[in-house]
Amino acid sequence: MFGMFSKGGSLKRAQKKALNKYAQTVERMAALERLVAEGDDESLLTVAKRFNMTCIKGVDDEEEKAWVVRTFTAMGEQILPTLERYMETHATIAYPLRVLEDVASPQRAMQIIDKLLAKEEPGYVLDTSKRISLFTWVAEQDDLSPQEASKRIAPYLADFDESVRFAAVEALDQKPCVESLDALIEALMNEDEESRRFKARILEFLAEHEIPLGDHKKPARTLVLENFPEFRVPKDTVKKK
Repeated sequence: MFGMFSKGGSLKRAQKKALNKYAQTVERMAALERLVAEGDDESLLTVAKRFNMTCIKGVDDEEEKAWVVRTFTAMGEQILPTLERYMETHATIAYPLRVLEDVASPQRAMQIIDKLLAKEEPGYVLDTSKRISLFTWVAEQDDLSPQEASKRIAPYLADFDESVRFAAVEALDQKPCVESLDALIEALMNEDEESRRFKARILEFLAEHEIPLGDHKKPARTLVLENFPEFRVPKDTVKKK
């Protein structure tokens, strides 16, 4: 009974209110502010979980999440353990990635991203949004070389989910390099691949960046002639008609 009026009881009520999508915005914001003021790991993790909840009013939802982003960013590097802990167990990470980019050094940010990618090995998963967010973030980093980006993105060309495979090509398109050729050709020549859209996107990538096919020229030319009349392989590169 007395726990209802204790500090612990107050925190539990704040944690519950902060993640109640049916509560009024004023009530949720008061709870979020209370948790930030508390500042312990569990309180800040609850605030981070606001990213993973969508409330009824869209405008309020965006404003509250933006408030969390600003609050976490103002805290600087001390928020990184909370961000990492949240991203390890939640798929909704677009907002946390914004905070990570603002408060962490490029080296520290990549350490965190690499730990997360290591737990997102290509293969079947119910929710693909996390891995797509991760390697898309990698592709957008100006400080990361195309070779380093490709090393992290190219494995997802063999992912179970077609949307992930397609997104991987889109990400590589932001960091084109010869080092991604083998993985792209392997995906292109995969006889078990049923997505024409995916293979056509690879051919577009190869054509746009004029990447030399090298030893892959003959099989690529055969594939194009038999299945993709909108492309051609006149010499050592793919061309779009």
